[in-house]
Amino acid sequence: MSELATDTKRKKLSSRGKQVLAYSIVLAVCYAAFWLFAGGMGAMGYSFLVQLFTLPLANFIIALLMGLDKSWKGRQWWLLLYFGFGFFLMQYGTFSLANMLSKGSFNLPEWGLFSTGMALALPGMALGSVIRWGRELAARPEGLRRAWLVYGLVWGECVLVPYLVAFLSWACTFVALFVPIPEGVFLSVESIIPALFLAGPCGVAQLAAAVMGFFLGKSPDWTRQVKYLPLFGAASFLGVGLGLSFLPWELSPQVAAVLMLASFLVGMVPPLVGLGLARGALASRIR
Repeated sequence: MSELATDTKRKKLSSRGKQVLAYSIVLAVCYAAFWLFAGGMGAMGYSFLVQLFTLPLANFIIALLMGLDKSWKGRQWWLLLYFGFGFFLMQYGTFSLANMLSKGSFNLPEWGLFSTGMALALPGMALGSVIRWGRELAARPEGLRRAWLVYGLVWGECVLVPYLVAFLSWACTFVALFVPIPEGVFLSVESIIPALFLAGPCGVAQLAAAVMGFFLGKSPDWTRQVKYLPLFGAASFLGVGLGLSFLPWELSPQVAAVLMLASFLVGMVPPLVGLGLARGALASRIR
């Protein structure tokens, strides 16, 4: 029996190791391709093939597999840092390094690339985690399962609307290359993005997280529900943190990176407050 448990543990470790190894191999191949073949394919060809296609696709797919894998036990979210470093390396360790070697000078790293790499992997990891959590909903109590579904629906709508408006703005820019569009259309679309962002991901979605935390606090095994706080932090990061990059505000890469990290930490506060209110209400009833 112990041998079977050991074999299962090794298999779980190997699945996690394969995912990390797969991304490491992608990074190594892309990095070597720059120094070996970039001169032949040209900087434009390498940038399109690697930085705009291969690496973003690898970030999404491998992060998706990590999100689906139960053996990580929630620790795969820390691998977002590795995805950020990988994307950062593909710029600073290739074009920037080549430029520094040719000019004999030193260029400061562009830390905004780090958050970009994390942003490319986050949707895949979030999607994989949502699918995995959805499969686990059947094992939860009916009332709590319904609360999770309502929270997911409210959060999804609050986050999706600003993204869709931002996408509409980009679509107008693309169409304007072929068909004249009045400047007032662009201004009107861009003017409502901040309001939707503040009302949706920063407002209603955080209120829904607090209500969900209240439901978790009413659960008999509420101490086990605390483990879901990073989930709310990830939801806030996905809605608020990444949403900052879609806003027409001039933010430096350093400020944007700090705000994205803060959105993860602050996103755990509303459900924690809701959970505390629920436990306080139950304690007052008992007294």
